[in-house]
Amino acid sequence: MPKQKDTSPAAQLPDWAAVETAYHQGGQTVIELCADFNITRQQLYAAAKAGNWPKRRQRKQLKRTTSTDQSRNHRHTLKEALEFITMELMQRLKARTIETSEDHDKDARTLSSLVRSYEKLQQLDDTARQTTLKEANNKRADIKDADEERRQIAARLEKLIKGL
Repeated sequence: MPKQKDTSPAAQLPDWAAVETAYHQGGQTVIELCADFNITRQQLYAAAKAGNWPKRRQRKQLKRTTSTDQSRNHRHTLKEALEFITMELMQRLKARTIETSEDHDKDARTLSSLVRSYEKLQQLDDTARQTTLKEANNKRADIKDADEERRQIAARLEKLIKGL
């Protein structure tokens, strides 16, 4: 005799703890999560809202902040490496140890590569800083424009009041 499918309401409920875990891991899209757990997006979002799960957009924003911190850490690490290699080269020059031209070429390539990487990271930071400054300046300009419009409206109202 064929086994009948359990259609009771309890058998059809998803494992919300597993859904929440998968949602927090972020390895799947919302559509994939819904398909895996046989739920609708509305059900997922309702459970997320009821459980105060963090929105995925907020998590992405946190990752951007982290990448900025990582950029600073990378730049700091590269700077330390540059200082270390420079000190090592200075010590070898002072000691006048006999080196081959291959050693000189290797040192030059290493320094050049580190300097280029450091400069690229610095440019990325400068670009991010300039973008932030431009956004701040645009907000200031918008505020100044709004203040000027308020003054003009106030002046017109005063003229209207005097004319009455």
